[in-house]
Amino acid sequence: MGFSSDIEILTLFGFVEEVPLSRKDIQRYFDKSLLEDQVDPETGEIVARKGQLFDEGTLKLLRKHRIRRVNFLHLKKKDPIYDIIHNTLAKDRANNEQEALELIYQEIRGTARSGNRQTTPGTPLLR
Repeated sequence: MGFSSDIEILTLFGFVEEVPLSRKDIQRYFDKSLLEDQVDPETGEIVARKGQLFDEGTLKLLRKHRIRRVNFLHLKKKDPIYDIIHNTLAKDRANNEQEALELIYQEIRGTARSGNRQTTPGTPLLR
């Protein structure tokens, strides 16, 4: 599909709200969790971690590092589609497309669970 991050997938389904830190009512987002690491655009330093609660101190820190926008989860009510996506993303061990392809290959070949099963040419795949 071409969506490599959790944010991209959640955005596809409308579950991400990008919020400018200059917003007048920014305090209404206090006590919500950040959806991704916040990185200083100049130094590359991580200044706030994914899952960290957003509060006045975090707001000051992000502004100090010239971060202008952050993403929050956007749910108006309990949504079963979000629950399915959340559970799927929680089980997903891949961090990029290459890792995902390798995990799929392992599942197909049967090496994901056993960890050391090797197949050689002529070995039946199904038993």
